[in-house]
Amino acid sequence: MNKRCIIPLFALALALMLFPVALAGSVSQVTLKFVKDGQPLADILVEVYDSNNTVIYKGFTDSQGQVILYNVTEGNYTVKAYLKNEFLNSLVEYKFEVEITASQTTYEFDLSLGQSWKNINWRPLLIVAGLGILGFLILFGIGASVGRRVRL
Repeated sequence: MNKRCIIPLFALALALMLFPVALAGSVSQVTLKFVKDGQPLADILVEVYDSNNTVIYKGFTDSQGQVILYNVTEGNYTVKAYLKNEFLNSLVEYKFEVEITASQTTYEFDLSLGQSWKNINWRPLLIVAGLGILGFLILFGIGASVGRRVRL
């Protein structure tokens, strides 16, 4: 065999060893779309975790409420989206489990109430509740005892 045949064969064998993921279940582009009450959610934080709980994407949605992932391997993923809760001044985490396949390239996630979510910053609620209880005790607890002392 001459050298002209050996070098391309060696390069092909090396490429097949180094890039097996590209040949087995790779999806070139996946679009994740985030909506609430049917409207796209722009500028929300999104994290995507693979089955080993490793972050493969972290970023913000575009003006159409979308993020695009490139060269994703087929499999199960966890998608987390964080939406600001203006009332509690905190972030609400929405968590979704999704199986990405080559036959589907767009996935839509609805962040309307009733989905899997949790409030990840509850301290402001406790402060407000604590101040409310303290105010109640001051007005009715201490005030009532002071009022009784004055009457005696």
